Amino acid sequence: MRCRFCCSTFLLSDRCQIAMGIELRMFRIYLFLPLLLSLAAVTAGCGMRESSLGQKAGYGTVGTEAESPHESLKIGNSTAAGGAGMQENVQLTDEEIELFTSKYYSADQIREGKLTPSQYYTLEQFRYAKDYLKSKYPSHEFRFVGIHYQSQWDDHAEFDFVENGDYEAFTCEGNNGRYLHEVYIYGDTNHPATSAVDNYYCVIAESLCEEYICNSLTDAGLPVGDVIASVSDMRGEDYSELLTVDQLLDDQDINLSCDIYLLKSDTMNDESAYQTAAGTVEDLLATTLAFHCTYTLYVVDDPAIWQTAREKWAVPSYYQYKATGSVNLQTKN
Repeated sequence: MRCRFCCSTFLLSDRCQIAMGIELRMFRIYLFLPLLLSLAAVTAGCGMRESSLGQKAGYGTVGTEAESPHESLKIGNSTAAGGAGMQENVQLTDEEIELFTSKYYSADQIREGKLTPSQYYTLEQFRYAKDYLKSKYPSHEFRFVGIHYQSQWDDHAEFDFVENGDYEAFTCEGNNGRYLHEVYIYGDTNHPATSAVDNYYCVIAESLCEEYICNSLTDAGLPVGDVIASVSDMRGEDYSELLTVDQLLDDQDINLSCDIYLLKSDTMNDESAYQTAAGTVEDLLATTLAFHCTYTLYVVDDPAIWQTAREKWAVPSYYQYKATGSVNLQTKN
């Protein structure tokens, strides 16, 4: 065996073995050096980021509270914004305690009425949301089930709620999204609440659209079984429980879709008859009804099909005929 350091053969000298060992160690260091440097950079970057967030949030270290990013929301020194320090002896209702302790780690302090500025800011927004909904829907009662607070990344707080009569079903059913509604509260640096929008009016709008479309199609001689409407927009104070069909017809930005179920009959029992009915529906939606919407038309021979669809918000898997279409702004004009 030839030594590459001294060119001798057979056994390596002690000096050469030492030299080869040093070279091997240097090669290993050279091989892993980029990885070590990358890990060091990532660790340093995370440390700087945590330190920065901790300083913004008013904490010595980050991670002691779930609301750390929330605390970095810049809040003014006005009374409405909660001031610069801890709020003492804040009177909280049982509902507020239940809701806030489910969101924040500092449950004991909240129960004692001790709130951070950002928690007090969110409390003001929550109370505004309750008054807002009570004003819009005085004959309805709601239960709040969730908070998504305003932060440096969001320009509003979001409060989730359900109707009191739906709360048991909401907590028991797995597919419970149909019971859930939202109200957004927008605030700025010094004012927790400057405006609000919600989507509960959609429940009222859907009922109005269903009745209006169903009656109109029936008057036109179509064998209407059911109309299931869906409205998915956020609206403000003008869209209350006093909402009317005319108001919806005037709103060209409303996001309406509907499933229309026609019942198969002796006079409508083949492809030609189905297509004729589909054309009538499209014409009525674009003229007499004048709704800006998308729609799906089903011809079925069993009322249980649309009953199941309504109860479970399910797309029917069985039908005699299906057609889809839309009535856009150009068609309406």
